[in-house]
Amino acid sequence: MALVNNLMVATAEIKTVIKLQLLVGMLMLAVVKLMWPELARSLLYGEMTALANTALLYWRLYKSDKRAVKSQTQELSLLYRSGLERFILIAGLLAMGMMPKLNLVPLLVLTGFIIEQLVFLLGALIAKSPQK
Repeated sequence: MALVNNLMVATAEIKTVIKLQLLVGMLMLAVVKLMWPELARSLLYGEMTALANTALLYWRLYKSDKRAVKSQTQELSLLYRSGLERFILIAGLLAMGMMPKLNLVPLLVLTGFIIEQLVFLLGALIAKSPQK
């Protein structure tokens, strides 16, 4: 029962992190769109890549919340599988963002991704902190 409660708390924390990522992403995009409209698409691509990473993590947590725990070995293999899936997704999306055919600025793609990942870490710390 404690594991189910922990997963419910984790999914709630991920939802909070996604909301924070969306908020910061929209603010960053608005600033870049006002100052350098031609660069906004590159930043958006990096932000969406980071959000895809967070969404896949949330989906895996949600899916594991719905099924019964069978063994620790199975849980560990699912953890590794989720990490590998997220790594492949991010590597593929970032590689596509660097392709010249998309006409994106690679530095801004990485900047959007990195800032959103930092927001992910910050959001996870905020969501875990005890509320007073």
